[in-house]
Amino acid sequence: MRIPDQMWDRAPAQRPGVPAYLCHPSLPALWVGFPALGAQIVQHKNCIQDRPERRLVSCRMSMTDLLSAEDIKKALGAFAAAESFDHRKFFQMVGLKKKSADDVKKVFEILDKDKSGFIEEEELGAILKGFSADARDLSATETKTLLAAGDKDGDGKIGVDEFSTLVAES
Repeated sequence: MRIPDQMWDRAPAQRPGVPAYLCHPSLPALWVGFPALGAQIVQHKNCIQDRPERRLVSCRMSMTDLLSAEDIKKALGAFAAAESFDHRKFFQMVGLKKKSADDVKKVFEILDKDKSGFIEEEELGAILKGFSADARDLSATETKTLLAAGDKDGDGKIGVDEFSTLVAES
């Protein structure tokens, strides 16, 4: 899939007169040179390019770009048993409560798997998997409890503002 030029944000060139492209402006980047193109492409550690000529296969941020892998592992271990999940303690343990509003929004975007702008009940059931792929799913009871805590407007899903409030109240 070729990414059209308008989908790429131009970043300051490393050398005057040499174009540079940024595949996702909110991610920390690594500069990768492609001399055959006469340009440099910004590539993130979670971006996969199948060719250097601006063909992007995927670009996604992972939870460990925002939170400590060690903290995530400890928190997931603490809630490994069924019916043990407590979102307040979990958000504190992974360090999310201490993060900036912008970082909390980025975590929300990672957890919103279908990119609908909301975390629906199905996504909430798999919330721990958003932190680590080998984590368990929440039980139906845990999922409903989390939804009830976060869904302030009663629409059956959690928006970014509701998620931010849920984290802040932890």
